[in-house]
Amino acid sequence: MKWLLLLFIVAVCVNAKCEQVPAVVDDDDNFQGTLDAAFPGMVILLETRSYSGPFYLRKSGEPDCPIVITSRRASLSTIRTEDNMAGLRLENYSSNVYIHDLIFKASEASSGAGLVFEDAENVTVESCTFDSSSLFLMGSSQNTIKSCDFSNSFPKAKYDSVIGFSGEECENTRNLFTECTFGDGLTTPAFYLGKDACSNNITFCKFTGAHGSEEDYIEMTGSYNLVFGNKFYNPDNMDLKQAIFADGDSNVIQKNSFDLNKDDIYAVTASYFETVCASNQAIDCAGVSKNTLDPSC
Repeated sequence: MKWLLLLFIVAVCVNAKCEQVPAVVDDDDNFQGTLDAAFPGMVILLETRSYSGPFYLRKSGEPDCPIVITSRRASLSTIRTEDNMAGLRLENYSSNVYIHDLIFKASEASSGAGLVFEDAENVTVESCTFDSSSLFLMGSSQNTIKSCDFSNSFPKAKYDSVIGFSGEECENTRNLFTECTFGDGLTTPAFYLGKDACSNNITFCKFTGAHGSEEDYIEMTGSYNLVFGNKFYNPDNMDLKQAIFADGDSNVIQKNSFDLNKDDIYAVTASYFETVCASNQAIDCAGVSKNTLDPSC
């Protein structure tokens, strides 16, 4: 009955003409075989257990009829990262996929990302938990990461941020990260947007928890990215370098709030061309108004 209800909830999110076909998965081989056979409208329902990656999706849905991957019982299925490989990897221009209510978890010995996009487009990841794990995008655009919990993420040496990018200049574009949570154990930046990441949006996220003293919450050397409406905290009184470091062209940092607990931490340091920084708020921390761009930041 629960999976029928879950299937109904998924159904209301897609076009009424999309014929959805449930496929129940209960072991690793069955999962990969189902991914290999996926088609528009397939709803892959993972039984409650751990699935040891790597797994690969190379198929695509359609704009109004995505491939869906989810737990049969909400948020009780785990995709594990093993042997420095991705837990789940979308590649071969996989597109129009909806992933929700899953847990991505890395084993203690693994430095692989929980979820990897390679040339993936129009993928939505919603209400997933990344436990000691990370998300990595390579040449991927127009994807949405919404309401995901990265608050217990500990990315290992292979990736230098919780969410990272790789590719040619501005090859990762128009990705949206919204309403996500980062904190409790961060030892690397939550985001690193290099020159390969342009025109991406980070909105309404919450950044909090322990953090390395030589790190930032967001580092941007890419261009035209938007950081809007986020909340930045430092409850453990760590010696951050700054909350946001922007060293790219024409990034916009607007309407964020900062409560960083120390009077010698910059909220925003921007040192490149035409960064727009306005209408940000410093909360209970006089020193966060000190930055290299605009006292109002």
